[in-house]
Amino acid sequence: MKILLWATSLQADILGLALRLDANPDVRLLIVTEHAPSFLKSPVARRRPLRAPVLDRTEPGVKHAGAEFGADVVVCDNHFPHF
Repeated sequence: MKILLWATSLQADILGLALRLDANPDVRLLIVTEHAPSFLKSPVARRRPLRAPVLDRTEPGVKHAGAEFGADVVVCDNHFPHF
C-alpha cells in the first residue's frame, strides 16, 4: 500500500505514525513536511532514521512528486495537498 504523509511537522503522534508505517514492509511511504532538512539533522531523526523519502513541502516540484507517487491513502494534518 502506498501512503503519503503530508504533515506540517514531524513531531509526537505524526512522527510515531511515520515510524510505524516506515517499519511496515507492506507500506511504501512518502513523507512531505515543512523544514525537512532541519528534521533530518535533528537528534530524533539521527536516532530513529526513516527509510522513506522526506521531502520539504516548499521544494519546487513537491506537489508533482506527491501526485506522481499515486498514494492509496493520504494522511494530512493542517494542510490538504492540492494536486
